Amino acid sequence: MSIEGLWSVIFSGRVGPASAGVVIFERGRIFGGDTHMYYIGDYEIKNGILSGSIRVRVHSNVLGIVSVTGSDDFTATLTAATVAKQMQLTLDVQPSGAGKIQAALSKITDLP
Repeated sequence: MSIEGLWSVIFSGRVGPASAGVVIFERGRIFGGDTHMYYIGDYEIKNGILSGSIRVRVHSNVLGIVSVTGSDDFTATLTAATVAKQMQLTLDVQPSGAGKIQAALSKITDLP
């Protein structure tokens, strides 16, 4: 299965589901966003394991909305043990030890 496509994503932090958005995987690049943040990064797949990094930044200062980490600008490394129509990603917020975010992804459609 090709990872390239449009995916839905639900992020969970220490207190459970925190945010939902969309992510596009295309030729080693990641693009996405939700109501408050956008994400840009890169990825690779080796032996069926997805790894990469993303930068997450605020695009809209909506009153009462904060990121899962509480930061408006952060980077994270990401890993997924398998690439399938539904994946569980772990994002390790940098600097290392700043926390982990779980992300449940479901593929919506292939890219045109």
